[in-house]
Amino acid sequence: MTAGSGAHKGREINLRQKIESHEDLPFEDCQDASRDYVNNSFDTKEVQVEQEFDGKSKEDAKGITVDLAVEITRKDREIFQPEIQPVQVERSLAVEYPEMSRIIVGTIDAEEGGEVVRDLKSGKRAYGQSKADDSMALSTYGVLLTATSGKMPSEYLIDNVVASGKSPVKTGAYRTTRTKEQLERQLRRFASWLKVVDSGMFAPCNPEHFKCCPQWCGYWPRCPYGGGK
Repeated sequence: MTAGSGAHKGREINLRQKIESHEDLPFEDCQDASRDYVNNSFDTKEVQVEQEFDGKSKEDAKGITVDLAVEITRKDREIFQPEIQPVQVERSLAVEYPEMSRIIVGTIDAEEGGEVVRDLKSGKRAYGQSKADDSMALSTYGVLLTATSGKMPSEYLIDNVVASGKSPVKTGAYRTTRTKEQLERQLRRFASWLKVVDSGMFAPCNPEHFKCCPQWCGYWPRCPYGGGK
């Protein structure tokens, strides 16, 4: 996750200046931004070294993560960034709906002309078209942009870099759309979730589910049905 965030920083440093310049920075500038983000994350103790790096020191884990972030950044800079002419980069939006007790917020990687939204996704496996079609993050971006601009995005693009540090880096691109009905369904999901949050009534996870363990659940130490007291 830290490597992916570093790659986002490498993309951001290029695309922010490209709004005005219409030209890409050299890869080395993107690489430096990505590497610096990862180093800073480890050095400020933001990152906790866990199961993935069993038997390795934190310094070794940092080096592996830096290398992975640079791999992702290199492929993103070579394949995707030259195609992008952004009008907005890392734009944060917040929308308040009267019937909801919380504000809906989100940060969009890049917006292009014609209300086109782009999002960089990295991971060990290909993102996949079906996941792009069902992505709640993309639906949330659509809700936020429609509410703030009055226009629905015409298209959503996922730029996907697949990197594990063990196999050659691969890329994939996925295009998808959202209808008005799909965005309304996402709003109904938010409304339903908030009712549960406000009530304080949470059903415990099925203990047979693979995520119900300290390795995969971030709430395990506090969960009264897991490791909490």
